Amino acid sequence: MLCHFCHEKPATVSLTVVVHRKRTDRNLCKSCAETTGPLLPLGWTPGITPPPLAPEFMQRLMQRPAEVAVTDPVTIRALAEALRVPPFKVISLLVRHRIFLSADRTIDFATASLVCAHFGVAARNVSCW
Repeated sequence: MLCHFCHEKPATVSLTVVVHRKRTDRNLCKSCAETTGPLLPLGWTPGITPPPLAPEFMQRLMQRPAEVAVTDPVTIRALAEALRVPPFKVISLLVRHRIFLSADRTIDFATASLVCAHFGVAARNVSCW
C-alpha cells in the first residue's frame, strides 16, 4: 500500500481520525507522517503549515476559567457570565440540542455541565441543598 500523500513510498503509519462521528483513515510513509504531525488536520498537505489561530481567539481561550461553580438551577445568563462567553453562544448550543430557552430561563445542573464541557470548562455543583 502506498502513502496517501506522496503516492511513492510504502505506507508504514496508519492514521485514524474521528470527527463528528465520521471516521477517516490515512496510510502514510514515515517521512510524510513526520512532516504532517499528529495535530495537523487531514485536509492539509504535508510541508504546509496551517494558518495560525487569530490572536483574539487565543486571548478568549486564555481568559476562560478551568472550572466554574454552578448552582442548580442556574440561569443561562449567569452560566454565560461564568464561562465568559456571550449568552447567545450558550443559547445557540442549547438550540442545537433542541432546547429553546431565553437568557433569563433556568437550566438544571446536568444541562449546565454539558454546556460547560462544550466550552472546555469543568462544572462544580454548589447547590444549597
